[in-house]
Amino acid sequence: MIGEPEIDGQWETRRPAEIASDGEPRERLRGLPWWWVPVAVVATCAVWAGGLYAFGDRLTEPEIRYRVTENLCDQLEAPALAGMVGGLTQSTPHPGGRHSALDWAQCGRNGGSSQEGNGLSLSAVVELHKKTDPEAEFEAGSRYVRMYGAPDGHWKAVAGLGEEAFIGTPGTTDDELMLRVRDGGAVFAFNVSLNRGSSGDPDIMAKRRPRPDQEDLTAALIEDARALMSALRKN
Repeated sequence: MIGEPEIDGQWETRRPAEIASDGEPRERLRGLPWWWVPVAVVATCAVWAGGLYAFGDRLTEPEIRYRVTENLCDQLEAPALAGMVGGLTQSTPHPGGRHSALDWAQCGRNGGSSQEGNGLSLSAVVELHKKTDPEAEFEAGSRYVRMYGAPDGHWKAVAGLGEEAFIGTPGTTDDELMLRVRDGGAVFAFNVSLNRGSSGDPDIMAKRRPRPDQEDLTAALIEDARALMSALRKN
């Protein structure tokens, strides 16, 4: 049988309904304005939505508008740069890779004559980021760009090339030029190096081509970058 104290509730020190979830007496919560609860709910939802918005772009897979090939040198013809040094006669394809998160390919091209003071080396790297949008890290540069150590402030924005592009000089001279382009999930990195060269042979010096100035070199690199992007763009 149930004893009288249980029926009368004399064993209860405080009813559960009188205790708030945070341990505060319910009577204290009753003193708050009626609109307190909906305001608290809205504030909590706003914090949650703000966090989702901040990470939403990174959680969305970027659009891939390009492809990578087994031999990137087949597409890296670089006619504008080649015309400055009499052709790019050597090519060095580098094995790329395929991964569920990232595809990449790399190529090196060389031409001209260092003895005549117009040697030129060109390298290109293509990365396809398939899981996370590279926009947030793009200004910091790819690992290939950071390897060359182009100082901050030496980068200039290039309009009309991909969604975002920067060009810069890693060193203190005009002998090297770098270009980075981002378009969707694709990141392109180009590096051009000129070899001034020297020779005591008068015949060689007489054949020496005029050294490309910075403006012409920049225009040629941008033109060849655009051509490579067009060649790799999906139909």
